[in-house]
Amino acid sequence: MLKTTILSVSALLLSTLAASAMPTVGDQATYDITVVKGGQTYNATSVIELAQFDAAKNQYLERETQTMAGQQPQVTDTWKNTADLLTEAKADQLLANCNAAGGTNASVNVPAGNFSTCVLPVQDNAGKPSGKVWISKVPFGVVHAEVDQDGASAVVNLRAFIIK
Repeated sequence: MLKTTILSVSALLLSTLAASAMPTVGDQATYDITVVKGGQTYNATSVIELAQFDAAKNQYLERETQTMAGQQPQVTDTWKNTADLLTEAKADQLLANCNAAGGTNASVNVPAGNFSTCVLPVQDNAGKPSGKVWISKVPFGVVHAEVDQDGASAVVNLRAFIIK
């Protein structure tokens, strides 16, 4: 059940912008995820990368590997259309027009560094406010997030990233 919560938090964050990467095969982001549910704290790591490109379909294979202490890693592969991926130009536009996008500009410090971000509200599957996501010019866009979903609170921090 907790693994499902962590997966749904990841899916929620990644769908926030309908965006995924800069994009280039080899782009990667590593996140530390802390979930508090029922008075218990659980930690996980999520590594998201663009594993390959299919030129005929103009799609990237996005691979997410989630690992929780004491459990086998869970790998999910999803093909993403190039048009749905976050580019440097789209990231620059979002940061420059953050207020118009419904967000606020803020600086945030996470293990991967200090970033200028656009903080956007996040909604759950029912459309109710469920947290905030800090977006910047990094692969997959997400630098930090705080989300409440399914009776759990999750904090996500970008630990490291690679731009190829």
